[in-house]
Amino acid sequence: MARAISVFLVLGFLSVVSSLGAYHPYMKANNTLFPVYADSGYGFIDSTGKLVIAPQFDEVGRYFSEGLISVRVGDKWGCIDTTGQMVIVPRFDNSFVFSEGLAAVCIDKKYGYIDLSDDYTIEPRYRGAGFFHNDIAMVMYHHGEGWFYIDKAGNEVLSLVGTSGNGSFSEGLMRVQLVMLGSGLKWGYMDRNSAMVIKARYDMAEDFSEDAARVMVDDKFGFIDRQGKWIVEPKYDNATDFRNGFAAVLVGPGWGFINRAGKLVVEPVYLTSSGFNNTPSHGFSEGLASVGTENGYGFIDTTGTMVIPARFEFAWGFQQGLASVVQNNKFGFINKSGELVVQPQYDKAAWFENGLAKVTIGNKTGYIDTSGNYVWPLTVQPEPENKYGRRQSRKKN
Repeated sequence: MARAISVFLVLGFLSVVSSLGAYHPYMKANNTLFPVYADSGYGFIDSTGKLVIAPQFDEVGRYFSEGLISVRVGDKWGCIDTTGQMVIVPRFDNSFVFSEGLAAVCIDKKYGYIDLSDDYTIEPRYRGAGFFHNDIAMVMYHHGEGWFYIDKAGNEVLSLVGTSGNGSFSEGLMRVQLVMLGSGLKWGYMDRNSAMVIKARYDMAEDFSEDAARVMVDDKFGFIDRQGKWIVEPKYDNATDFRNGFAAVLVGPGWGFINRAGKLVVEPVYLTSSGFNNTPSHGFSEGLASVGTENGYGFIDTTGTMVIPARFEFAWGFQQGLASVVQNNKFGFINKSGELVVQPQYDKAAWFENGLAKVTIGNKTGYIDTSGNYVWPLTVQPEPENKYGRRQSRKKN
């Protein structure tokens, strides 16, 4: 008898190839030091703008993790601590981030893992390697042969048969797509022991978030728990993951919000909700959510009351009491009263983190405080290495 079920492919939303280095999917950004550039290289300032690590590095990572951040000196990467002391001598070909005490490092196009003492725990032998999360990491031997998971001793604990994308575990489960005889391609969920704990019966499935996963059946979206039981029956035309207890749902042409009980708490009357690609992405943050109307973007509370009128070309969620908004194609910041506390003037603006936000005008980047004052002036920065480790053209001005 032909096998009724065969693994066809495994897809995940994270790209965990460690050569990316600058982004850590399991790390919440909570920087206390911020990278800056001067003529002598990259250094770090604190939240007051004080230079605490002198500019001296050719390139730096984006975030500190487990007290360390990767830095490049010449062609090699190492790590410094928050005092600027070099604790891992630059000798690797990639930037890297520590996770659960280990970091994936590359020498001569092969990846292995080192610990915080700069000792190899797994010798370089992989062509690709990801972060450790819940004591496992995803690696591959050869491009095109698929990814598999290892433990911290380097033992294979889960093989992703027929992989055509990078799988990722969310809240202990990984979504996988299988070929089901008579049903075509269906999605289900696998645990770390390769057991299908939720049968492949969905036309689409997303990662778990806040103990719920968004799935689609017959072109309708609903939510299941980790036992595969319905939390919200599939009845919506589209939906987003739960965030802070709410999920955006599409009913006909309008977006609204449901709570964890599946109750519609915000009527579906909005064109979008902080959406990219015509789907909501941000949801509620600090009690408010940005929504799109025919007049522009504004903010509602969890009852659906418009507390900040829709007058912006776009609006992101609140972070540390401020939200980035766009007027006349320029970025500025408002408070929860809807007042512009930083006038729209930037070509790009990141969210506030520990009192600072990175802003860009033209080819110059700097940092402002919550009043809009520069704590680090706009400065031209050299082009970083690309994600594959090859340098792009760079000029110092």
